[in-house]
Amino acid sequence: MTPKQKKCKACKQLFQPFNSMAKACGIECALVLARAKRAKREASAEKAEKAEARKAKKEFMENDTKRLKALAQKTFNAFIRDRDKDEGCISCDKSRTWTGGLWHAGHYLTTAAKPQLRFNELNVHKQCSQCNLFLSGNVARYKARLWNKIGTAAVEALENDNTKARYRAEDYRQIIQNYKQKLKKLKNGA
Repeated sequence: MTPKQKKCKACKQLFQPFNSMAKACGIECALVLARAKRAKREASAEKAEKAEARKAKKEFMENDTKRLKALAQKTFNAFIRDRDKDEGCISCDKSRTWTGGLWHAGHYLTTAAKPQLRFNELNVHKQCSQCNLFLSGNVARYKARLWNKIGTAAVEALENDNTKARYRAEDYRQIIQNYKQKLKKLKNGA
């Protein structure tokens, strides 16, 4: 029994296939189909390659942003510790000559609660490691001393700050540059 007529996938003409798997009426049409199939495969591979490149770039940017965020925080914290070097702990007023641990740059309002205040100089002050790490910032005493240091109006302004902050890589680069300059000025006594 011979297979019934089919429509050629390339030229759309009816033809008598030599077997049930035939899709083209002849060699020329079979070559056209093969080229089209190869072009489709190449386009698909190129699309997948571009998607992979976009994914790699996004991953790099995220990692770059994370790295820049950490560097910005480190630079900012160094500035805070140097700015407050002649003061005691903001929470417990531990002496500036205390040698029981490291000095930190402690946030009054945490970066989790108020990320927009992460790099706000009024929100961050020198703090002993004991208060910052083991007493979760010793916030009640921090607030009382902060009122004396910057005033109640400034503390209330910090607490009521509900602006949204979304830092990008270029924001972190600017923060790093600014606080390196400020730290240099502090160290030079300017």
